[in-house]
Amino acid sequence: MWLTGIVVLGMGLAGDGDRRATESEVRSAHQMLIGTWRIVALTDNGDPIGPELIRRKIARNATIEVSDRLVSHVNPENGEVKSSPFTVDPTRFPRTIDLITPDDRMLTGIYKFEGDDLVVCYNTREGRPRPVDFVSPGGNFVTLMRLQVADGPSPATPSAEKSPAAPARNEDLQPDTPAPSKARQAKFSAAFRLLNDERKPTQSELDRDRQLLAGTWRVQAIVDDGQSLSADLIREKIADGGVIRIGVRGISSVSPQSDTKRLWAYRINPAPSPSQIDITTQFDTLLKGIYKFEGDRLLICLAKVEEHARPTSFDAPDGSGQILYKLKMVGEREDSASAASEPESKPEPRVMVRARQTTVTPAPQPAPQPAPKPVIDEKARIEQEIRGMLIGSWSMTDRKGNLVMVFRPDGSFTATRTYAKRRLFEPDVVTSSGIWSYGRGVVSASVQSTNDRNMLGHGVVSRIQSISEDAMVASDNVGQLMTLRKIR
Repeated sequence: MWLTGIVVLGMGLAGDGDRRATESEVRSAHQMLIGTWRIVALTDNGDPIGPELIRRKIARNATIEVSDRLVSHVNPENGEVKSSPFTVDPTRFPRTIDLITPDDRMLTGIYKFEGDDLVVCYNTREGRPRPVDFVSPGGNFVTLMRLQVADGPSPATPSAEKSPAAPARNEDLQPDTPAPSKARQAKFSAAFRLLNDERKPTQSELDRDRQLLAGTWRVQAIVDDGQSLSADLIREKIADGGVIRIGVRGISSVSPQSDTKRLWAYRINPAPSPSQIDITTQFDTLLKGIYKFEGDRLLICLAKVEEHARPTSFDAPDGSGQILYKLKMVGEREDSASAASEPESKPEPRVMVRARQTTVTPAPQPAPQPAPKPVIDEKARIEQEIRGMLIGSWSMTDRKGNLVMVFRPDGSFTATRTYAKRRLFEPDVVTSSGIWSYGRGVVSASVQSTNDRNMLGHGVVSRIQSISEDAMVASDNVGQLMTLRKIR
């Protein structure tokens, strides 16, 4: 998905037919995208992700920042800023957008504007055909996002007077496009299930679901083989306060009767549809199940007996031998309610009695806190990060032959061009050196020493279209795209 991480945007510049987008068209498209956007709805592989999960698990305050060539978001759990380069093609219909992940996977997508909203739909797996509609039915591994310009403070957690927003639906994201029929969605889901049941999940898929699962959840309802358990019964018999906690590898709850902690291990596989989960109980029994996210809720359906087959749907009718859990993530206010209800512990004043006089020594004052460190300008930080990524050795093969360039931290460079065909009166291997600089997406290099007299004093300007730890796409002086690979 875009964010977990959040994700990287890359752009192809080929338009309809053989026409390329002009520089002014690309610049105009970039200007439309630049700014701070708030994620107001997100559907991932058919599962609507609720606003609480988006805000607490995907992007801090549910916002992303788009600059001229970078998209950035803050991991709400560890405060880490994740930034990635991007490009678009505004000449196609619908407009195309390609996502390049930090592990150099290319994810294709489309985008459009609806009023003041930006709608983005993209694959979460490399090599899949680009989406043609702004939909995300289950089993097709497509993420659909609706974003709005964030021109004010991020919304706080809904107050008690306001009811929480309803989970995002595909129909809400595309009012002008009819949603696919249920039969068509079922056909897609069945086809993708056959293709992907045996596929192993990628590390990014595992990280994404583990991140969404981790946290404190309140058990809203349990349907056990056709019998519905009330919230009071859950709190008094199953989990203290009706709360369970999910970590990276384990699930825990506290027995409301004995105050003992119960632990279960779990393993997930997000590759199939629906996603699979296996839970090992405290009795070393393996229970097979499935899970999905539905707004801010998590649904888990398990087979109650180890020998039973894995469930295929999220229900537990009478005689099914299945149990269905419906959980909702505990909000930040609810998380801190217990802490807020406890009286704050303050140091008591010391009392000294001497000759019928009482002297009260005031409690020690807390040490002054150090002044906060100045906030680094985000754009400057991103520019500095890109310059750091440029340092190293890059290789490219084109019609002329092979080119190897080495950018050094001190601003100097060396380049070796090996020509594929012999050249009359000119060297077949040209070695050059000089100085280089980077700013606002442009790399400039000036040749100061070379064995090719035609290159002496020559200047080269390249505009970066996308960059990762081991690959870079840039355009030369005449707009021709070239791809370079980092070799160290």
